[in-house]
Amino acid sequence: MSAWSPEHITLRRSENGNVIAHDSRDDQEFIFAECCSDEIANIILEAVKRYTSTEPAHATQH
Repeated sequence: MSAWSPEHITLRRSENGNVIAHDSRDDQEFIFAECCSDEIANIILEAVKRYTSTEPAHATQH
C-alpha cells in the first residue's frame, strides 16, 4: 500500500465512542480515533470535518 495521504481518508461517523473512517484505496473502514465517550468522538468528528472543510469558516458557524 502506498504512503498515507489524507485525500484517501474520509471520516464517516462516531460509533461506540470511536470515530470511524474510510480509506478509498482499499475500500476499508477503520477506527480513526478511540475515545472514552460518544460525546468526545462526536467533538473530534466535527472538529476534523470543520478543519478539513473547503467551505469558508463563516459557512459552518451557526
